[in-house]
Amino acid sequence: MPELVQAYRQAAGQGPRYAELGVAFAPTEEEGAEAALSTNRWSVGGWKVMSELPNPDRYVKAVREYTDAGYDRVVLMNAGPDMDAFLDFYAGELDPLLRAGS
Repeated sequence: MPELVQAYRQAAGQGPRYAELGVAFAPTEEEGAEAALSTNRWSVGGWKVMSELPNPDRYVKAVREYTDAGYDRVVLMNAGPDMDAFLDFYAGELDPLLRAGS
């Protein structure tokens, strides 16, 4: 990942650097995996989707991999079955942790 940011900067790139992190927020890991499979079959190349339970530490670690590589915008693409639950989790637990480390 850092190689892409470096190449962008060397090519005079000056705008924001976006990355997408696929997640499948669900009550169980099995439901998350099933949701990721059913909604991301188009990803023949193996788009990695993190099918995780509501565990902020794992999300923070995954986002940090991108920010440490030089990305300044990380989009969480949720493939999970309950978008409202994911948004509540993000707003109530994840966002404060991510902003505290920025």
